[in-house]
Amino acid sequence: MSQSANTQPVTSTQLLDFFRSAVESRAERSRPNYLKALRCFSAFLASAPDNLVVGSRLCLEQWLVYMFFDGLSSKTAIHYFDIISALYSRARTEYPALPAGDFQQVKARLLSLLPDVWSARISLADLNRFSAFIKRGVPAKDRLPFALMLVSLLNGACPLSEVAGIRKEDVPSFDKATREWLEPFVSTSRKYVFPLSQSRLTPRQLSQEVGEKVQALLASRLLAFGSDAESVLIAVWVLAALSCGVAPHAALAVVPRFPALLPVLSLCSEDVELPADLRRSIVRTVGRFFLSNPLRWFAMKMRLGVRFPRLEKALADAVGEGMPKPEIFYPYEEISDRIGGRLLFRKKPVIGDIVFFRYRISDIPALFRHIGSVAWCYRSAGSYAVISDSSMALFRLTVESFTPEVEVAPAGSLPLLPDTQVVVIGGPFLGLSGEVIDLSHGKKGTVYRLRIFGDANDIEWRFTDPSLVRPLL
Repeated sequence: MSQSANTQPVTSTQLLDFFRSAVESRAERSRPNYLKALRCFSAFLASAPDNLVVGSRLCLEQWLVYMFFDGLSSKTAIHYFDIISALYSRARTEYPALPAGDFQQVKARLLSLLPDVWSARISLADLNRFSAFIKRGVPAKDRLPFALMLVSLLNGACPLSEVAGIRKEDVPSFDKATREWLEPFVSTSRKYVFPLSQSRLTPRQLSQEVGEKVQALLASRLLAFGSDAESVLIAVWVLAALSCGVAPHAALAVVPRFPALLPVLSLCSEDVELPADLRRSIVRTVGRFFLSNPLRWFAMKMRLGVRFPRLEKALADAVGEGMPKPEIFYPYEEISDRIGGRLLFRKKPVIGDIVFFRYRISDIPALFRHIGSVAWCYRSAGSYAVISDSSMALFRLTVESFTPEVEVAPAGSLPLLPDTQVVVIGGPFLGLSGEVIDLSHGKKGTVYRLRIFGDANDIEWRFTDPSLVRPLL
């Protein structure tokens, strides 16, 4: 490998390929453990955010949390951690541009917090019980504490005292799902939404009042976990967020305080600031989990060199180990070739490395623990990217009408050709549409000339990065 290539930024795919090659060269006695550690780390990366830097503190802390919820003991997790650390150190001799990594610091923190950190007083099984309780609903006598609890969960496990303090003029500022739980309680005779005698109680008394009401409801369903109501709601919300593919650090950045029922999350030492729009998206996604957890469409991308039969085998193995079977959509087009006077037909995938699947969002992390070595799931706005039923139906209908003249590929991978109508999505002409006039190839790549306003006398724009525009549909 050339020195110039070695000093270029290293992708996670390159690193994993290097790790696999290094493991194959290990002595036969140590190779099985190295393979187990690598499979675990690969599966983690398959479910992690795309921008996670391998070897960083953020990455390593999230991997430790992943291993805890995957059921590994602290001893096994440390063993796997040491193996990946050794492989990473070896990779640095091959790739000088690779950062030093934070393995030593993260391991030292883990050892200082053991054994208490490797524990949780509430589990994913408890989350499923909690979710089932919410979906069943409650009798009329419990409607008030149930609404207080659900409004909190729909808004990032916000404090119950804040929920109790919502005034009726505040209701329109909430999203539709929250409004549906607030509006039935609105009364012209009260300025507050919920009937809790807010005007006669001090803030502390009000907080205690609503906490006790929700606590009693949880205790009646054996969901109190020996803690106060707000601690339970925060822990439940964080578990739901993790089940929806939200990174641990991002989930912690949403909730009002640390989830004491989940000591393992104290491994997350990095503070993460979420942009307002990303926070809203995460809160909305997790809120949908509590209201309903239906089968929805997602997309996965097969890793380099993986073909569909191998993915099918991995999915079958996962189903054999108890995972729900996903509905798969992997469209083909029929290609005809004339060979030796005979017309032969063969099937070609419409988009070779992308597979659509219908699944419950809460089951995706567990699925990719099984198949993460062969594929990864697309993400959007902090969680797994949901494809709406209407978009999926339209796509399936469109695929059925494809002809041999139709060319399909992942966004941005088809070349822009002369006469292509495009819209500008970056740069000084953002939002304007135009037409590709011509293109030329040089040392600096392809240079495109774009007529912006459609008039031969108007301005033209030369650019080298095709991601600044996309074809008009």
